[in-house]
Amino acid sequence: MKLHFTLLKVRGSLKKSKSSHRTPQGIGNPCLGDSIALAMKRLEARWYIDTYEMMEDGMEPLLLESAKLDFNMVKADFQEDLNTSQVLKFSRDRWVETFFWAVGCTFEPKFGNYGRHLTKLCCHDMYDIYSSPGEVKMFTEAIERWDINTVEDLPYYMKVCFMAMFNTQNEIAYDVLKKHGFHAISYLKTSMADYCKSVMEEAKWYKYKTTLEEYISNAWMSVSGCIISSVAFFVLTKEPTKEAFECIMDYNSSEIRRSAFTVMRLANDLATSSDELKRGDIPTAIQCYMHESGVSESDAREHIKHLISETWMNNDKFSRSLFPESFIDSMQSIARASQCIYQFGDGYGVAAESLTKGNAMLMFFQPIPVACDEDI
Repeated sequence: MKLHFTLLKVRGSLKKSKSSHRTPQGIGNPCLGDSIALAMKRLEARWYIDTYEMMEDGMEPLLLESAKLDFNMVKADFQEDLNTSQVLKFSRDRWVETFFWAVGCTFEPKFGNYGRHLTKLCCHDMYDIYSSPGEVKMFTEAIERWDINTVEDLPYYMKVCFMAMFNTQNEIAYDVLKKHGFHAISYLKTSMADYCKSVMEEAKWYKYKTTLEEYISNAWMSVSGCIISSVAFFVLTKEPTKEAFECIMDYNSSEIRRSAFTVMRLANDLATSSDELKRGDIPTAIQCYMHESGVSESDAREHIKHLISETWMNNDKFSRSLFPESFIDSMQSIARASQCIYQFGDGYGVAAESLTKGNAMLMFFQPIPVACDEDI
């Protein structure tokens, strides 16, 4: 029995049950506040299973065990994917957290390559921690040329990063060409180059006080929005159209991807702003609005929260866009995952001290105990 169908049955049973049921210890409700629309789907599934098991009446043992078995089988696939995703050894040992994010975007086993691709394409640390401005420029030029011969002048860690990106993007393009007869490498290369340029643009803001609007227009790309959304489109779309391909590369008209990664960036800023300023990073959305409007940090934070809520109001527009439903769902899900990771602080940079570690353990490493046949 498919987990989706099983969970619908479990949800229905929970709603119909008039008896009180306790919240399972060790796992919080994955919803943000009371909004089910903002739930990270895979965590929601685990929460429903654990909660359903604790019902005092109306619980169907066979239904429960079906959900458990399905969850555990998909978890086993996640473990295999994690073992094949570790490439860049200089990174901050955030493979589990990065893969957690990717699974938040889409967890279905038929899209298993998606999580592996995204994990290999992450290169934030290379820019934020290891690279000098001159090295970033060299790397960006190498990406624009898309020629492996250009890496000879790059530092070793950049060569490793470039080759991981080069091979992964070419693998994606090869699969797209086989399945759809469309040559996607130029789009994928462009999205990668645009990401590199957006990071270079941010480097200028150490000495320049930008407006909030200017910040957001670049920040949704520098948070890897152009890369993640392009990969999602090519990997998740069953029957892509030329019109959709062209629209995905038009950043001005592609509101769905900008909205999703604006939520991602703003949620990140709310959680990490204080620590980033101590490290000497560029101002975040909070500082941009404080400088622009002359308000306190507390008021600026409230404004950013309001912007996130406004961005979520665009969900109705997404359902009527020309993009496939699988792509729309992935963009909404990446925003949910971002808010889940950052809702209690920096769930990526200091995950060992946050809820992310516990949630990742539940999703990837801790199987749900299944009853023996005679116990059902």
